[in-house]
Amino acid sequence: MAETRLAAPANNAVEALREFALNDSPRTNRHEVYAAMSVFAVACLERGLTQTAADTLAYLLQDPGVIATVRREAVEIFDELESRICPRVILDARAFAEGMDLLSMLEYLLDVIEPETT
Repeated sequence: MAETRLAAPANNAVEALREFALNDSPRTNRHEVYAAMSVFAVACLERGLTQTAADTLAYLLQDPGVIATVRREAVEIFDELESRICPRVILDARAFAEGMDLLSMLEYLLDVIEPETT
């Protein structure tokens, strides 16, 4: 289920998410992280990873630090997604996002892309 190779914008988004997860600091531009999450969500939709996209968008909708432009884009994509998929996916995504902080969300997203190997 995990995608290991994504298109260039999505690869850049994954790199930004990975960098933030590894090196969070007060100087980190979280707006760039949120924008990367939005790009990542779109890439997930393009690859059929609907639940991951919904989880990511739901997180962007509930995090108070997300800037207006990213939030508007997330709302637009989430509303369109909500109109065409099972309502349970949307409910699960909203419930999932409620309990997440940014670092936990990034760890989840990176696990989707790079699942641990044993």
